[in-house]
Amino acid sequence: MKTGVRIINCARGGIVDEKDLADAIREGKVAGAALDVYVDEPPSPDHPLLKMDQVITTPHLGASTDEAQLNVAIAVAEQMVDFLAQGVVRYALNVPSVSPELLDILRPYLLLAEKLGSLVSQMSGSLPKEVAVEYGGDVTQYNLAPLTLAVLKGFSRPSWSPRLTM
Repeated sequence: MKTGVRIINCARGGIVDEKDLADAIREGKVAGAALDVYVDEPPSPDHPLLKMDQVITTPHLGASTDEAQLNVAIAVAEQMVDFLAQGVVRYALNVPSVSPELLDILRPYLLLAEKLGSLVSQMSGSLPKEVAVEYGGDVTQYNLAPLTLAVLKGFSRPSWSPRLTM
């Protein structure tokens, strides 16, 4: 990069290596930086970037405004209503989103897939390096990601800690 650049990181801590950034500022490669995210939040008072005149630091407030909190609360409430009224899961990290219609079609397959995954797990003596799932028949016309996840859920359940959810 050109000498004298300015770095702005307001996305995620760790995107910018903080030690390297401090070194680059000291060496003059980087003219300055603006940060509101850090690897360790909040940064310790002796963090080298906090002591540099070329660095502007602010707290990360993206989701802390009243408007953001209200919007998140509304979105979560709508998602809970969808789940409780129709069984639809949206935006979950570990569950593919499916429509109520598809969920009705896949429900018996989901139960079977989880049980088959559990059976294979109990029959295998050790953890495999790879799990392959093959599908055939009418179900292949649908999105199979929820079924694959159900197989993996059943397969991995014996090794879960009590706090792990899926």
